[in-house]
Amino acid sequence: MAKYESLQNYLAARPEQMSRVTMSFDEVEALVGSLPPSARDHRAWWANDSKVQAQAWRAAGWRVESVDQRAGRVVFTRSIVGDSHPIARNPRPSRAVPAPQSIMVSTSSVEDGMPEARAQAMLVTYLVGQGWRIQRVADTTTKEQGIDVLATRGDRTLAVEVKGYPGRRYSDPRRAGETKPTAPATQARHWYAQAILKAML
Repeated sequence: MAKYESLQNYLAARPEQMSRVTMSFDEVEALVGSLPPSARDHRAWWANDSKVQAQAWRAAGWRVESVDQRAGRVVFTRSIVGDSHPIARNPRPSRAVPAPQSIMVSTSSVEDGMPEARAQAMLVTYLVGQGWRIQRVADTTTKEQGIDVLATRGDRTLAVEVKGYPGRRYSDPRRAGETKPTAPATQARHWYAQAILKAML
């Protein structure tokens, strides 16, 4: 991800109130050097997947919303819409970032739960603050398969399965206002059991 680290740092440094950034390909190249021809020819190059360039903007808490390859322009948006905890907002904090347990407490967590994307974002922020290099961040909104967070520090590699905590209501807008029949604690036990099984396997 070294080639695109300056893009990651640029996006991570955008003010919190900024939810969208439009950049020309020339502006991106001013940060990272020459883009490969596929960036100008194929929309898939800008996909929010596990490719090295996507890892850079996703680790900064952003995603590609749209690309106009004829105009040579890309639009980035905050990856967690309406959330105040984007991934790695400041990739190199000057002080240690609090452990995830201390920043996951929220007055809205009982009703709204802890969405997996938010848990993943806070984890990545913490790891970056502790000197880990993020190699991969899975797109939880599309239920992307594979390791949720892959990070390295020195000769150590960390592979993380991320689980959120369910809320009492459905996140699906079509079922907004409905209360889930299963208690959040029961549902959470199933999720965590899956994570433990995956770790054992």
